[in-house]
Amino acid sequence: MYPPHNMRSGERWLRVAELIGELAELSVVDLDETVDHLLSRACEIVGVNDAMLGFARRDPRLAAGDPLHGWRPPSPYRPRRFGPHAEGDAMLLDNWYGSIRELALDPATAALASSSGSVRAVLHYELMVARDWERASIFALLDASSIGDRLIGGRPIADDVEMLLVMYRRGSEPRFGEDERQWLELIMAALAGVGRRIALAHGFIDARRPLTRRERATLHHLLAGRSEKQIAAAMGLSERTLHHRVTALFQKFDVQSRAELMALFLRSTSTTDRGCARLAQRHSISPLARNTEKQCQLKGSAV
Repeated sequence: MYPPHNMRSGERWLRVAELIGELAELSVVDLDETVDHLLSRACEIVGVNDAMLGFARRDPRLAAGDPLHGWRPPSPYRPRRFGPHAEGDAMLLDNWYGSIRELALDPATAALASSSGSVRAVLHYELMVARDWERASIFALLDASSIGDRLIGGRPIADDVEMLLVMYRRGSEPRFGEDERQWLELIMAALAGVGRRIALAHGFIDARRPLTRRERATLHHLLAGRSEKQIAAAMGLSERTLHHRVTALFQKFDVQSRAELMALFLRSTSTTDRGCARLAQRHSISPLARNTEKQCQLKGSAV
């Protein structure tokens, strides 16, 4: 269990500095391991045990008059959960995450959607008083997991893709406050490059369509430098079938060869600075958040 409430500010800054140094080294080859490491570090800095990392894509066909401004979870995709309650949370909460259209609007989700394009973090209890929260449709789902509070961070990856990082506190744990919000905003500012690489590995950007689970497995082997013969053996496929899958994967990314695919993942990342500019209007840590994002953009070309 992380020491959420007694870690000194200096210790947290040390953890943030370590995270910045590690981001350039994180690989998309072992994607789940990369995301778990990122979530572990983020939980340690903010002081929580459970978190979820996910993405949202904007569908322009839904934007007009839509309370979520067209933002929806991409499909096929399941967010990555981390922490001692991850498995139980997945069973209860993935239903909500993937069924926004069928459920009454969650104010925290709406607030995050309305502020898309910026680096931000939303405090759950800023949006709803306890009495209203207990009447909300999502309350029963979260209450079943003993989740009493949420802190939700977001940052743009592309004009139509956002990365989301949701943290949970349970039972008798204290509510999130302004300090935790600022730490999460700083973390989100640092995720420009690695967020883009994770999104790319799922086909959310620079691809014609999101990747299926099998396509992500094929991509994993290709980025690891394995030959088609080795990949076919590892996946239990004939070389002919595997070659067709590799060709289809190249077509999704609009590349002609493995070298072009590698170049797509190795190229320098470029993300907007608008999120940190908005932070500067609100928080004293914002200049550091801006510098954090710029440093990570410089390091973001490493895979």
